[in-house]
Formats: sequence, C-alpha cells, structure tokens
Amino acid sequence: MALALAVLGAGLWSGGPAPAGHDSWGHLYRSEYLAQAIRDHGWSAYFRTAWLPDWYMGDPFRTYYPPLAVDLLGPLVVGVGDPFLAVRLFNSILLLAVAGVTYLCLLSFLPAWQAGLGTTLSLIAPFQVRTIFQEGNFNRSLSLLALPLIAALTEKLLSAKGRRGPAAAALAVCWCFAILSHPQQALIYGIGFGVYILGRLFFDPDLPLKRAGGWVLAITAGALLSAAWTLPAYSQGEIPNIPYQPAEMSEIYSLRLSAVLPALDMTQGQVLLGTGTLILGLLAAAARPEPRRSAYIVAGLLALWLSFGSKGVLYTLLPLNQQLLPERFINFAAFAFAVAACGLLPLGRSARWVRAFVVGGLVLVDFLPSVGATRGKDIPTSMVAMRDSLAPYSNQVGRTALFTYPEPGSANVYYAGKATDQIFGWALQNTPHHLAIRRVLGAPKWGPDYIQHLLSLWNVRWAVVGGPSVDADPVRSVLREAGFQEVAAGEFQTWVRGSDPGPVQALPENRMLVLGDRLPPFLAVYPFAEESPSLTLGDVPELDLTPYPALALYRFESTQAGIDGQTERLTRYLNQGGRVILDLSGMEDLVGRTLEFVGVDVLRISFAEPIPVRWASGLEGLPQALHIADISPEGWSGAAYDGLDEVLAEVQYQGTWWPILGYKRVGAGQVWFVGANLLYYAQLSGNTELGERIRDLTLEGVDVYRQLDFPALPIVDWQASGTGLSFTVEGGAEPHHAVVSYTYSPRWRATLDGEPWLIGEYEHLMTLEIPPGPHEVVISYSAYGTIWPNLGLALTLLAIAGVLGGVWLEARRYIPMSARPPSSTTAAAPEYAPCANCGFRLAEVGPPSPITYPFQVVHCPICGMRMDDEGFQAGESLDEDGRQRALAAWLRRNDYDPEIVHTKWGFAAKEFFTPVPLPPPPEPRRGELSSGGE
Repeated sequence: MALALAVLGAGLWSGGPAPAGHDSWGHLYRSEYLAQAIRDHGWSAYFRTAWLPDWYMGDPFRTYYPPLAVDLLGPLVVGVGDPFLAVRLFNSILLLAVAGVTYLCLLSFLPAWQAGLGTTLSLIAPFQVRTIFQEGNFNRSLSLLALPLIAALTEKLLSAKGRRGPAAAALAVCWCFAILSHPQQALIYGIGFGVYILGRLFFDPDLPLKRAGGWVLAITAGALLSAAWTLPAYSQGEIPNIPYQPAEMSEIYSLRLSAVLPALDMTQGQVLLGTGTLILGLLAAAARPEPRRSAYIVAGLLALWLSFGSKGVLYTLLPLNQQLLPERFINFAAFAFAVAACGLLPLGRSARWVRAFVVGGLVLVDFLPSVGATRGKDIPTSMVAMRDSLAPYSNQVGRTALFTYPEPGSANVYYAGKATDQIFGWALQNTPHHLAIRRVLGAPKWGPDYIQHLLSLWNVRWAVVGGPSVDADPVRSVLREAGFQEVAAGEFQTWVRGSDPGPVQALPENRMLVLGDRLPPFLAVYPFAEESPSLTLGDVPELDLTPYPALALYRFESTQAGIDGQTERLTRYLNQGGRVILDLSGMEDLVGRTLEFVGVDVLRISFAEPIPVRWASGLEGLPQALHIADISPEGWSGAAYDGLDEVLAEVQYQGTWWPILGYKRVGAGQVWFVGANLLYYAQLSGNTELGERIRDLTLEGVDVYRQLDFPALPIVDWQASGTGLSFTVEGGAEPHHAVVSYTYSPRWRATLDGEPWLIGEYEHLMTLEIPPGPHEVVISYSAYGTIWPNLGLALTLLAIAGVLGGVWLEARRYIPMSARPPSSTTAAAPEYAPCANCGFRLAEVGPPSPITYPFQVVHCPICGMRMDDEGFQAGESLDEDGRQRALAAWLRRNDYDPEIVHTKWGFAAKEFFTPVPLPPPPEPRRGELSSGGE
C-alpha cells in the first residue's frame, strides 16, 4: 500500500503545474472565487458568499452544485496562495485520507493483510484514479471517502451484537457526507449497498432480516440530514428543470465492453474497470466462499452490469435512470471487487509462491494504467492567449459568450472568466438557461436571428470562437450580422461588439409568446418572441395571456381532453382580437390519428420524397416541392387541416390536395394553422425565405415588437458581487418595464430608493418596474429567501434531533447481556471443554439429559459435532484452513476479538485449538504380521 501511495504521489507532483483533470478547472474556478471573497471581506465571506456573478450571468454556486468540495478547497487556496499548488495538496491529502480510511475501515472486519490488499486494490483501481486525477472531479473524489466508512458501518449494523444506535447514527452522517459531496454518486452507492445487503441476507441465512431495517433507517436519516441543501437544490420548487441532464448523456456515458479489458495506459476519457481486481474477486469468492465476500461479488457484478447503461437492459428499470451517468457505477464496483478480492490473503503455506505470483501479477494489471494518469500538465498557452485578448475589457460592463464546440470546456471557462463575466459556463445542466444555451451551441446555423436576440438580451459585448472552422462559420456569420468585429485571431478568436446592449434594457409591451415543447423551429422563425417557461398551456393563468397580441403554440398539450380544456379560454382570447399561430403536427400522434380544434379537423399524413406543394396567390417563388431525402430519408409526416376559412398552401397526398397552411376566424381574432411540420422543414433545410414568408403572413396586421435588440436604459454605478448587485437608473419621463441581464432566482430581494420592490422573471432573467425619474436599485441575495431552504433546514434540524434522540433512547433502554436476569425458560449457561473431534477449546458441554445419560450434552460450533436429545452427529473432519475459516465465522457471530478472548478466557486467539490425540493403531488380526515383521 505504501508503494502504491508513493508511486501515485510521485506522479501527482510531477509534470506541469496545471491540473490534468478536465473537471478540475471548473471546481478550481469556483474555489478561487470563494477564496478571493475571503481575502476581500474576511472569513465571514466564507459563510455569506452564495452568488457567483460571472457564471451564467450570475449563478447560486452553492445551490445546484454540491458544496463540499468548494467549501474545502476554497480555504486551501487562501492558505496556499497558488491555486495549482492547492489542487496538488488537495489531491495529496485526499489520497492519504482515502487510503487511511479504507484501511482502518476494512481492518474493522478483516485481518490486517487482507485489509491492506483490499485498500491497495481500491486505491489503484483505474477508474478511481481516473476520477481523482484525469477527471479531477473533486466532488466525486470526496465521495470516495464515504465508501469504506459506509461499508464498515453497514457491517457493524448487520453483524454486531449489542447496541446499534451509535453505528446507525455514524452511518447517517456518512450518507449525509456522501450526498453533500456528490448526490448522484451517493444514489449510486445506495443502489450498490442495497444489493449487497440483499446478497448478505441470501448467503447468510442466520442473519436476521430486521437488521437490514436499521440500515434503511440510517440512509433515510442521512438524506434528511442533508435536506438543508438537497431540498432547495432538487425539489425544483424554486426553478423548474434544475438540475437537468439531457437524456443522451446516459448513452454517452455508458460503459463499453472494452472497459473490462486490461490496458497499459489510460488515455483521457478512457474507462477501465480493473480487470485484475475483478479476476481476483472471482477467484477469492470461488476458493474461499463466505457470505460477505459472495455478497460483494454479486453487488459489484450488478454495478458493472448497470454501468453498461441501456445496453445492459437492467439500467432502464432504475428509478431516475436518465439522471444518472452509468459509468459511475464503476466507482462502487471497483471498491466491491477490492473487498472481495482480498480474501486470497493470507497466502498460507500451501502453494505460497504460486499464489503470491498470481496475486502480484493481477495487482500489476490494474496498477500499470494508473501510474501515468496522475501527472500534471503544462499551462495551456492557447487559453492564456484567450484570457490576454479579453484582458483590456476587464473593467467594462458586459459579458463574454464562449462559442467553443461542442460546448465550453471547464478550461475555457476558467481562463475566459479571469477577464470578463460570461454566459456560457461549465456544466450547463445546472443553470436555468441550459436549453437556450444548448440550442445556441448545438445548431447556430438553424437560428442565427435567435442567437443574435439572445446575445443582446444577455448583454454580450465579447465572443470567443473556437473549434473546427466548419462548425464555427455559422457563428462568425451571426456575429457579423449582430455588429461584432474580430479583434484577436488564433486558436481562439475574440470578437467585440461595437454597441453596448446594456445590462438593463427596456422590455417592450407588445411582445409575442411562444409556448410548448421542442420549440427551436418556432424560435428560428419568431426569434424576437418570448419563450414561456411552461410546457403546457394549462399551466399559464388566463390573465397572463392577455398582454400578448400573438401566441405561438407547438405540442402544448398531450391529450385530447387537455386540448378541449384550452379551447374555451383560447376562444375568449381570440374574441378580444388575439392572434394564435400553431402547428399541430405530432400532437395527433399523442391523442390519435385525428383531432378537432376550434372547428378545424386535424389529420396526420405521411409523405415520401418529394412532397408536391401548391401555394396561393401572393406566395409565388416558394419551392414547388419539399425535398426530404437529405434531411429525413426515412420519410416525413405532419398535420393537414380541414375546415379552414382560407387556405394558402396545400400538399398532394395519394392524389388529393390537403391544406397545410391557412387560418380560421374566431371572433375578432384569427387562428393560423401551419402543418406538415413546415417550420421544422424550413429550419432543417436552411430555407430562411420559407420561414420569413410564413412569419410575415401569420403576423400580418398584428402589432408585435420584431426587433432583435431591446433598447438599453441609461444606468450608472453598476456593481455586482457575491451577495448582490446595485445600480442607478438615470430615468426618463416614462415608466419602464426593465429586464436585468442577471439570472432570476426567487431568493433575490430588491429595493428601489430604499423601499422594497417586486422582482419578476423574463426568460430566466430578472425584471423590475422602473417609475419615471432617477432611482437607486439594490438587489441582494438571501440564502434563505424562500420556503424551500427554510423547510430543508427544519428537516435537517429535526433529523439531528431524531438521530441524537434515538441513540439516547437506546442507551437508556439497553440492558447488557451480562446484567439481564436469567429467564425461567432459559437453560443454565454452558460449560466449555475441548472438542474431541477438532480440538476447539470452547465446545459447549452440559449435564447429561435423560436421553443422553450417562453421556454429557455436547455441541462444537466449529466442526458441528453434537450429542443431545436429537441424537449424535459426528463433526466434520477439518484441515487447518477449514478450522480457521470456521473460527473466523464463530468470532464474527459472537462479536469477539483476540483481546476480549484473552481477557475472558486467559489465552490468545491462536490457542483456540488443542492438539487432538491420534487414535491408537488397530490390533493386527490373528495370522497377520505387523509392519515390523514380528
């Protein structure tokens, strides 16, 4: 184990100063921000700092991210001064802590050499090394500390006699630590240990089922102890869909079969299980079967199966499976296999060198790829150049957009954030802007106007473009159209916008609302529209629809009943002169092949290549056929409509012309029906003219604000910090509904000229009503500004009281076995004598019973020899290894250790057995000669 630590430590302190892990940069960025706040405002800032201004337009960086790693690394950065040195120290301390805690915990239920081997195998497991060094995920690395602690305390709850309250309380604290380190990893550990307990109950029939109940109570208490953080972070009660993980992430992070094959090194991103430990574990479980070892093998194999994701089938049955990354089950599997594999030690006398060679060789199989993964790297010069190109603008108000593909890496964010605020941060799923940002980064050529609108809304003054030129060309085109100019070239190009969009902008009243699911086609055609945070129309109060002169709807309900329920309220909206634009393509798949809406029948039709189109007068020049071979070779489908007042486009289907574009008059308003997924086709094919003509038709005669930029409000004294922001609006003669380019949170509290003021939300940004004239605005962040953190804190305090109360109550009621009065039905305590079969010195003997008289009642717990009222049973013939295994099981059942044994009986554990006299040789028969020839 010392050799493993020495080699890993040497690798850690070699190479360049920059961390090797991809995730390290993001964790370090947030830790440096906390460290700077402490330097500027004293150690009280350690508790008060909850907001990171230059991260996604401002981010509550202790709310959605697990807080523990930042809370530990931030003070270390303060103490050391050099952030890169702090990372090396952090990993060094973590490495020693994981090794020490693992060894001590395994030592609580394993012999010393086995605990040493198990620790070594767990320490050098390739995936564990990858987690700590190559990924540099400090949160997941911290969670590795909880693994051995949970294992030891779980064993204590299952096997120990006597009081279990302290062990259960300690286990609850360990689960709380795991959750605060990395909640996803804690859930994976919970699944793994749950399988382990089921395995223990199956392989050990003497284990009472009720002991598993204590483990369930402990993990429940651990979840409640962490409620002060988990409830506001994961309830989605404050901001919906946060945190969020795209469904495709599960596929991307599913294990490949090659992960179980050995390798000499570990390239960036490569997943290796640790083939040597897996083989050792299987050998140990086969050669030395024992309930704990068998249960760990089963739990490890099941975790390995789950790590294959949906390819392993079982993964799809897990709750919340789309919010888990399958490969991370290997963190648990690596530990489980290590605990099982260490059963091959002690080596013993039999086949000692052969066994030592096999064990050493298989350990080396895991060790070799781990050696080179720990080295640091040189500081990336391209990132430094990007930072230097932005440095001249560091004192100006504005944000930087990172167009680095496929999305910004943590190193991009780290260096760009050294100079300016930014909107594209690392781990997009933890920001309410993630959907819009992913659209921008994933397909800029589909919605250039939409991107331009977002850049203005988010107050972007600078942009960094990188990646393959073919991917970056659409972004460059968008930036040129938005008034950006390139000022620095290289691997990363810096673009600057001539005009300032402004951090506070006037929000126009005559806006258009887009609502539903899968909205990119609509946003590409109506880029100036406001995107509703609700996916269904029924979730939006009717009064909230009234201010919008136009609504666009797509997949806004999932059932016919839901659509029927919205017809009446939409009719009232239309009677007031509103305009509704909708495409019901795809909704017929959800409710049947046909449906009816405001008197128009909707039918689903499917097309093959090409799709003939007939346009009405005034739409000449649009394509006469929609070619889908390049964008959807498997075919195309969409809605067609019957019952329109006016038809402007038809497609030919099975010899009949079907309307796909037109409108229906309802009261003083109009409902425009767009079918055949025309907007989606315009987006995929890049036919901007088709989208523009449909936009002009559907909005004709409607007063909708169509500019991509909102007018900036004049402000002075803009200040942003970790606790809030402030500015002064110079004002004007008219009141304004202002949007602030800062992420909305219900925990914000605002004052206008010292008076409390209401904060609203627009596209995940804050809005304020600004009266005429100059005004001073102060917006502060309250960590306990909503019911969710307060409710979570209350649950945590209740959990603390419950855990302490349970331990105290058990201590009050518990009566040691030695102090309990003998029961009238309890037989007298047995005496002990050596077993005549195996020599065990503590075989139980008692007075003869009426059936066994004149022989004593005898029972040996080691070999099984028995003489009682049920008859006589000969004990097993055990060799030395067999006797040691049976002795270990007996000690475990009685919660004995060598010290207790020596104190109680006066001899050491090695003296449990007495020599068994050999039976005399048989007398030779008459006529036979003995071996001596006499």
